[in-house]
Amino acid sequence: MERAMDRERGMEPQEDLGDEDEGDFEGGDDVDEEENYHTVKAANAADLLEYVGNAYTFSPDPFQADIERRVALMFQIFDTSHQRLVDVREVGTMVRSLDLCPTEAEVQEIIGHVEESTTKGVVKLETFVKHISFVIMEGTKYRQRTKEEMMRFFYKLDKEKKGVVDPDRVKAQICKDGEPFTFEEADEMISFAMDKDDGLIHYEQYVDTIVAALSISIL
Repeated sequence: MERAMDRERGMEPQEDLGDEDEGDFEGGDDVDEEENYHTVKAANAADLLEYVGNAYTFSPDPFQADIERRVALMFQIFDTSHQRLVDVREVGTMVRSLDLCPTEAEVQEIIGHVEESTTKGVVKLETFVKHISFVIMEGTKYRQRTKEEMMRFFYKLDKEKKGVVDPDRVKAQICKDGEPFTFEEADEMISFAMDKDDGLIHYEQYVDTIVAALSISIL
């Protein structure tokens, strides 16, 4: 009787799917996403191994091999010719994309280690992976600049000890020795740090802002 009244009101009760069917339904998307993740990861690993081929043998140590694969994958992204060669001008971008922070002078130092001696202007996969993996594992070079290091850079330029420096003086110093900012950082820094009223860089305020931003980014 109640079921008949429900049908008349358009309220036909739903059938009980049971615990087993409900369990199959819940979490189905999560299972699919996990399977897709592992499928993509396996495909990427296979693609990388095919790309590397016999040019480089990854370390038997899992930790070191993981670093080497990261470096090789970054190299592969920049290898537009698919010949395990990259233009030497891409070295700085590749290294910084691996969370290292070399100055322009240090990029030139890296290039000195990885550029082919017989074919100038190019870097081979095996040379790059070997050197950069060692640098990452060593963990002492090309680290993030500290507040003290940035302040020392500005102190050196602030001869009058007024707490401000001229943007042209900053650029000249960077062009001289590349420390401790890259050329790209210099342009961004001057645009961001230069006071719109007096055209000078109030460097202590700027450094505090940068340090605060870096602290937030690594939380």
